[in-house]
Amino acid sequence: MFEVVCPHCSNKLSLRQRKGLLTRIAIFCQYCAKPIRVKKVSDYLNTIAIGVVCGIIFSTFSTTVVIIIAIFVVFIFQRFLNIFYGLEAANNDDLL
Repeated sequence: MFEVVCPHCSNKLSLRQRKGLLTRIAIFCQYCAKPIRVKKVSDYLNTIAIGVVCGIIFSTFSTTVVIIIAIFVVFIFQRFLNIFYGLEAANNDDLL
């Protein structure tokens, strides 16, 4: 369904393997042992998508309430959505 490959060795990573990204910024590929992380673009796309969805769902509320709800939803759910997007090579700062 959501096929994600390692940017180093191009092997497919399963959802189970990517699950570590829920709690860590970077993980190591099980095939080549190099560090990988979710692409920064995915963070931005998820934030925009979640904000738009919250705006549509809660359009009857005031703008301030919609912004607060959107921030809360992004904070809670963004990591869960990121594991479905592409990966990029991680640098040493991501591994701390």
